[in-house]
Amino acid sequence: MKNVIIVLILSLIGVSAHSQAMIGKSLNFFKKECPNYKTEILKGDLYYTVEDELGFRAFYFENNINTYCMFVPTNEYKHEFIKAYNEKFIIKADRQWEAFISGGLLQVFLRLSDTKEWVFHYYFVQE
Repeated sequence: MKNVIIVLILSLIGVSAHSQAMIGKSLNFFKKECPNYKTEILKGDLYYTVEDELGFRAFYFENNINTYCMFVPTNEYKHEFIKAYNEKFIIKADRQWEAFISGGLLQVFLRLSDTKEWVFHYYFVQE
C-alpha cells in the first residue's frame, strides 16, 4: 500500500511539473512536442487541451507563448495537488501559490468554478 501511495504522489507531482513546464513554452513547441493535444479556438483565441485520468488541462497562448494553463483535477486528486503545492511552492494566500521558474514567475490560484468544480489557474509572468 505504501508503494502505491508513493507512486501516486510521484505521478501527481509529474502532472503538476508538466503543467508548469509548459508555461512559457512557444506555440511551435506545442505543435512539435504535443501531437496528441487537441487544438481549440474559443472567442478567437487558440488553446491546446488534453484530458487524462488526472483531469483536464487547457493551455492559452499570448504572442505565441503559453502564458496561462487551466487544470481541472478529478476530485480524488485535488487534495494531493494542494498538498504538493503547499510543500514545494511559496504560499501567498489561501489557495494561492508562487514559484520562480526559468524566465519568470509562476502564479497558481485555486478557484471554485460556476459549475462547482475546483480549477487550478497557472499564470506565467515574464521577467
